[in-house]
Order: sequence, then structure tokens, then C-alpha cells
Amino acid sequence: MAVLVIKVAAVFMLVLGLSYILQARMWLRFSKTAEREPDRLIPLGLLIVVFGAAIVGAYSDWSIGWGLPVTALGWILLLKGVSFLVFPKVATLGASLDDSVFIAVIRIGGSVIAVVGFFLVYKAWFSA
Repeated sequence: MAVLVIKVAAVFMLVLGLSYILQARMWLRFSKTAEREPDRLIPLGLLIVVFGAAIVGAYSDWSIGWGLPVTALGWILLLKGVSFLVFPKVATLGASLDDSVFIAVIRIGGSVIAVVGFFLVYKAWFSA
């Protein structure tokens, strides 16, 4: 079960990171919309809580190694989903940044997530 969770989390991180890099303006619009209409975060918050809880429940290993980012991802998703549901205004604070700064932050974050995701995809899917 842990291997499956690692594989799914690895692909998720790679795709999410690439999406942040290539679709930064879409994420900017999403954040601006969520800031104006926080109730739109409810379905996403529920999904993120479930996904984060599934990762934490199935794989929670804080030992130093290549699976550590998966555990961190699970907790980050769980906390992010909770913030979407309980504190939606806090979850959209980035939307108040200048658009060019926000896009740069999204792309930098996406680059980090994509690199970690690529490494995890390689380790989980292709290394022996």
C-alpha cells in the first residue's frame, strides 16, 4: 500500500508542479476568484483533506530518505484542505499580492514541486 501511495503522490507532485509553471495565470485567476468567493473552495478543500489524510494514513514515515517528501506532502495537503474549509480568507492571502509577484511565486513554487515530483517519479517508478 505504501508503494502505491508514493507512486500516486509522486505523479501528483510532478503534474501539479508543471501546472504551476505552465499555467501560472490560471492559478492566479483561481486565487482571485477564491478570494472573492471563498465558498468555491469547499469542494477542493474536501478533496484535498481526503487526499492528504489518505497519504498520512497510508504512509507516514519521517525518517530521512526519498519517501520523506511524500509524508510532508500528505501533511501539507491535509493542512491546506483544513485551511480552505476552516479559514478560507487565510488560504487566499497570496491573491492580494501584485499579479506579477504572485505569478513569480507560483512558478518558483511549481519548479520546486516539479523537481521533487520528478525525483520521486524516478525513484518510485523506474529505480530498482
